[in-house]
Amino acid sequence: MRLRTRGAGAAALTAVVTLGAAACGGGSSSGSGGDRTMDVRLIADPTTLDPQSASNVGSLGVANYLYDTPVALREGKIVPSVASSWKVATTSIEMTIRKDVTCSDGSKLTVKDVADSIKRLKSPTVTSRMNVFGNVKDFTVAADEAASTVSVKVSQPYGDLLQGMSQMFIICRKGLDDPSSLAKTTDGTGPYRLAQSVPGDHYTLERRAGYTWGPGAAAGGSVKPPAKLVLHVIADDATAVNSFETGGLDLTDAQGQTATRLKNSPNATQKKTSQVDNYTMYLNEGSGRVTSDVNLRRALFAGLDRASLATSVIGPGATVPKTLVLPRGLCYQPDKVGTAMPAYDLNAARRYAEAGGYTSSGGKLMKDGKQVSITVLIPSLFGPNIADFLISSWGKLGVAVKPVVKPGADTVRIVSTPKSDWDVYVAGGFNNSPSQLLATFGSQAPPQGRNNGSVHNAEFLKRADKASAQITTSACDDWSAAEQALYEQADIIPWGAVNVTWFGHDVQFSPYLLSAVYPDGLGFKK
Repeated sequence: MRLRTRGAGAAALTAVVTLGAAACGGGSSSGSGGDRTMDVRLIADPTTLDPQSASNVGSLGVANYLYDTPVALREGKIVPSVASSWKVATTSIEMTIRKDVTCSDGSKLTVKDVADSIKRLKSPTVTSRMNVFGNVKDFTVAADEAASTVSVKVSQPYGDLLQGMSQMFIICRKGLDDPSSLAKTTDGTGPYRLAQSVPGDHYTLERRAGYTWGPGAAAGGSVKPPAKLVLHVIADDATAVNSFETGGLDLTDAQGQTATRLKNSPNATQKKTSQVDNYTMYLNEGSGRVTSDVNLRRALFAGLDRASLATSVIGPGATVPKTLVLPRGLCYQPDKVGTAMPAYDLNAARRYAEAGGYTSSGGKLMKDGKQVSITVLIPSLFGPNIADFLISSWGKLGVAVKPVVKPGADTVRIVSTPKSDWDVYVAGGFNNSPSQLLATFGSQAPPQGRNNGSVHNAEFLKRADKASAQITTSACDDWSAAEQALYEQADIIPWGAVNVTWFGHDVQFSPYLLSAVYPDGLGFKK
């Protein structure tokens, strides 16, 4: 099965694009190279076209084609985009903005537009502030038109300011002056412009002539981008695979059994990616919740066969992550971080429970005369296997598991509601930098923040504060130590990782396609 989800508790709802792309579907396209149309699978319909409030994979996917960011993260490195250069410290960043950038309507992007786009993150209606600034309490922005610079100062040390700017979508003046219009229309500087929008069905994008900035434009033409993209909303994997095999889609990603099926597809080229997503369990440590007890959380962690769970739910080839940071992110140190995660050991799990004053009676884990019971909130896209697995696995400890399976949007709403009824939340997410963990575990509980599990891990905060006082790439060991603190207290349980294979017809696989589909990683063979 295919899993792509972002839980509200995920530390980084960032703009990685989880689209399956398709070239020249159904014989409707003609021409060669950049004159052709490419039909693209969009796995979810955008909830909004406002790039700074994008929260699902559909919204994020569309945003990456229509909007730019000051800098871009590629293969674990920050590269120029709208900003040609920068000076960064832990409390400030100054970016030099290119003077040749234009908006989709042909107007010139100004330094003030960039500064006002950053200032917009202060609005309570904008949801992406933590992706850019983590748990920074306040920031100021200044524009210098003469020097063509934008300067940002933050109220406390935050060593990931540069990486944060790779998440900061720039909006042009019309959109800034009428922000309510951004939900259904677009106003960006990206390589494509929105030509047609039919929610629930498709979105047609046209390549902009004269686009010479952004990491794709700097790639030197190794990939020939299509003149037009048609993003088809196709949530069902089987439908997408059938379309690929019959010529309707010529580039798509697949995993597990669908990938095995497509490996025999005639004339298809394929490229295996590295890990592109993590699957985790967040534990509710709010007052009165049974999982507020660290000993029980440790027992649940040690009592879960995560490798078997990953194979059962995700499929063949699934792995267990040793860190929440993706391989091409900053400070990817799985061997250091992973040592803090307990191995599957039922006897150790029982010892953790005993240390917390729990007893076993008749196969039931008891405390205060009652069997321990936990409510597990599961997005429906994970399927029935995970509920059955957890009932069986934690049942061996004597824990009663009550699964609550709901659509993903409903689970996000539940965990984002203060004092809602859940103990364990099954979710997905990814981090391009360990500092993004602060957006969850360093913030307040809802509604003030996104710390949905009401976690207060003093050791994590202490280690994260030390790491934050340095530029992230110079503080990798300290960030790894901070992440370890989360596992030592069993605040979160990583259990699965996804590796995706890309299949294409007459498609050029660029290096960036290996980690995610960005506009600069999408094109035809010349």
